[in-house]
Amino acid sequence: MKSLYNQETREEVIARIQALTIESTPLWGKMNVTQMLKHCEISDQLYQGQHNLPRIFMGKLFGRIALNKILKAGKLKKNLPTDESFKFEPDGDIEELKQEWINRIREYERIRPDFVIVHPYFGKLSRDESGQMAFIHGNHHLTQFKV
Repeated sequence: MKSLYNQETREEVIARIQALTIESTPLWGKMNVTQMLKHCEISDQLYQGQHNLPRIFMGKLFGRIALNKILKAGKLKKNLPTDESFKFEPDGDIEELKQEWINRIREYERIRPDFVIVHPYFGKLSRDESGQMAFIHGNHHLTQFKV
């Protein structure tokens, strides 16, 4: 399973981010490219333990089951609902937003081996699980925008 804790995977993802343009359009969903870039950068803040949200009740019941299914499949389903705190206005400088996400991706190399986060839906995630989920999430949106 790919993880953003792997240097080769990070470089692959960065190259895909760099391929995005303001003309990039989604294959599904409502976000434009600038909204997606903001969404993914803040999601990586979450996976790096820098954007904390309270646990969601449904996540306490079904989060671990969902996490295991996603990790086994290695991908997310299309058109899943997005939490309001991860939705953004459709504006911003694309080059600046790309660089912000790239900088965030590079931060994975500095995270210590015993790192653990509490995801609002999935609950407690190990470093391996958070790295895999960060890749799966970013890959989902990069695929959505055809890169």
